[in-house]
Amino acid sequence: MCTSFTVAASGASLTYQWQVDQGSGFVNLTNASPYSGVNTATLTINPVSISMNGYQYRCVITSSGCTQATNSNAAVLTVNTPPSVTSQPTAASVCPGVSQSFSIAATGSSVSYQWQVNTGSGYTNLSNAAPYSGVNTATLTISPVAVSMNGYQYRCVVSGSCPPVANSNGATLTVYTPASITNQPANTQVCEANNTSFTVTAAGSGITYQWQVSTGSGPFVNISGATSATLNITNAAVSQNGNQYRVVVTGNCGTVTSNAAKLTVNPRPNFTLTVPSALCLSDTARTLMATLSGGAWTGTGVVGNTFVPSSAGLGTHQVTYSATNALGCSNTQSTSIVVNECPERHRTLDSKDAVIIYPNPGNGYLKIKLNSDLYNKLGVQIYGTDGRYLGTQMFNGLYYGAVINLDLYKLESGVYYLYLYNDAGSKEVHKTHKIVIAH
Repeated sequence: MCTSFTVAASGASLTYQWQVDQGSGFVNLTNASPYSGVNTATLTINPVSISMNGYQYRCVITSSGCTQATNSNAAVLTVNTPPSVTSQPTAASVCPGVSQSFSIAATGSSVSYQWQVNTGSGYTNLSNAAPYSGVNTATLTISPVAVSMNGYQYRCVVSGSCPPVANSNGATLTVYTPASITNQPANTQVCEANNTSFTVTAAGSGITYQWQVSTGSGPFVNISGATSATLNITNAAVSQNGNQYRVVVTGNCGTVTSNAAKLTVNPRPNFTLTVPSALCLSDTARTLMATLSGGAWTGTGVVGNTFVPSSAGLGTHQVTYSATNALGCSNTQSTSIVVNECPERHRTLDSKDAVIIYPNPGNGYLKIKLNSDLYNKLGVQIYGTDGRYLGTQMFNGLYYGAVINLDLYKLESGVYYLYLYNDAGSKEVHKTHKIVIAH
């Protein structure tokens, strides 16, 4: 920029000499940059620099015919400085309800301040109305800060005697949201050995979770590692019945504690099983027993509450009993039954002890026990000692260990022979037994 000083004088044949005093007295100027017109009525300074601030200028005027020169009054040059921000406002993060200030430092001539806010649609001037004060000073104060101000940006426009204005950087105000619980954990019931969980829904800035438990009437204590919104309880034990659980939610602006939720652990039914550990393939169905009635048996070879070895087949078979109590809790236990071939049972009729007849002697009411798994039919022919044929009886549906009732009571006392064979059409394998009937 430039400026000029002008003097008006009267007299004959006037001459002009401009002088400057930089602080050590006046000295003559020459027409050298930034000065021109140093020997005219108007001194021009172009460009004016900040270093010239406070310089004094005067003009020495001489008229022909006069030996005495005349000095004008001294004029002071004031060079104004454009505004400049030397210290920027800094971002702040606070909790609602407190006071927060933003400050700047600026230089320049006759500076003034105007704080502005950008709420998302550009900067606008602030006025000294709650919650703002100091909007025309170097420090803007906000009291109290509200959550709604989160993300607002603040800057200061610094004006001075010289353009242009200086805008500070924008400083962002972060307002933390206090921790709050929007959904409380709820009471829950679970069956023994099952899984359940407690869940809380919380909001807030920088929130963390810490679950606590109170057993009985004891104090709440932290649960190690339980630091998420959901507390998982696995394999619930009856000893946990009645425990209370709560969560402490901590955020940037303090903590909040949830309501306590109660855990009810219902016991599952307990029972013991009584089953044969090993059976032969030829064994008949065996009853499976549990100390608690009302349950159900499952497994290969299981029919109702019995185990049928011939249906299961050779090998190891798992049988399972499941029961549910009045509380709706279930329990399941399993055990194994081994089904063996048992080759020692493969006796033919002519083998020793394949068939045992008793009582002998007797009154004619006989029992025939089959100790073989090779036959499911048995034919019995009765003969007297003189070879007389006295009759035949046929028995079906036999199995190992089956006992047949044979009624010969009507025969007279004496000795008889029982001819045993496997069925009526095949008598390759047979056995004759002597019996005595005594009335």
